[in-house]
Amino acid sequence: MKNMESMGSIKGKARADIIKQYVDRIEVLYDKQEGIHILSLKFKYNIVDDKLIWKDKSNKKKGYDLIEGKNVKLLLIKQNKDHN
Repeated sequence: MKNMESMGSIKGKARADIIKQYVDRIEVLYDKQEGIHILSLKFKYNIVDDKLIWKDKSNKKKGYDLIEGKNVKLLLIKQNKDHN
């Protein structure tokens, strides 16, 4: 997707279709001892922490190098103490 910032304005089925293009699997685990949920987002492409590095920032016509990222992102979500 060219402009990820515009994703927030997409709703409903169109948004779900775009997510399906990029996300392979979502796994949710709960660690009782730590009181956290662990979300594992597995993407179809290596887009997590990828980087675009311009060969010459002052002359972008010279192109860029793309540093490949990872295809997994882990998110740790702490349980709200008010919610038992």
